[in-house]
Amino acid sequence: MPAWELSLQYQVSLISDVYVPIHHQLIGLPNTDPKTVKTVISHPVALKQCIKFLNTMPWMQPTAFWDTSGAAFHVKETNDPTLVAIAGEPAARLTGLSILARDIEDFTHNETRFGIIAPVSVAMDAVTKNFPARPKLTCCVELDPDTVEFAPFVAATIGRHNAKVSNIIPLCIPERTWQYRYILELELSSNQQTQGIWTAIRETASKARIMGIYSSLRMQS
Repeated sequence: MPAWELSLQYQVSLISDVYVPIHHQLIGLPNTDPKTVKTVISHPVALKQCIKFLNTMPWMQPTAFWDTSGAAFHVKETNDPTLVAIAGEPAARLTGLSILARDIEDFTHNETRFGIIAPVSVAMDAVTKNFPARPKLTCCVELDPDTVEFAPFVAATIGRHNAKVSNIIPLCIPERTWQYRYILELELSSNQQTQGIWTAIRETASKARIMGIYSSLRMQS
């Protein structure tokens, strides 16, 4: 189940999001010759992030695995020199495997976003004590399809308060055909702007829930 849908089932809230640089390595048994490799395993997202490299190795069959580090451990356990993994450098160190090719991701600025969550009471207490200087507001809204369309809703709430939209994620509502709830990720500039836009959202949406008021962290390579 996608992370947002899972989060909506529980009383949790974002307290930060962290952007972590991701560099992928081709990992295999010591002395493995990449030209003799038949299969390369990794998480599906990691495989997609290394398409350019994989296209130069057409004899390797990309195969999805549940996790990047798990793929490295699987290579070690099978002890098969025709099997390699795409994973991070720490996975190579932990497994004792060799890095056959370094930094094979398509783009050098490749990164993954992680969310740090806490119980709603803990997250709201943190916001009350230390409101972010440049807050990010993530919320989930549902609209009455008979009275409110999505585009006018965005204009009347987000647009009117000059908020920057960083992401809009539509989620199907299984029990209501062709209806959606929306995850909105907004970049704001102050406590006052946050309060104003949240008031406008609550007044217009049929349902609205704050998923987090927080600041971002970006790690360096």
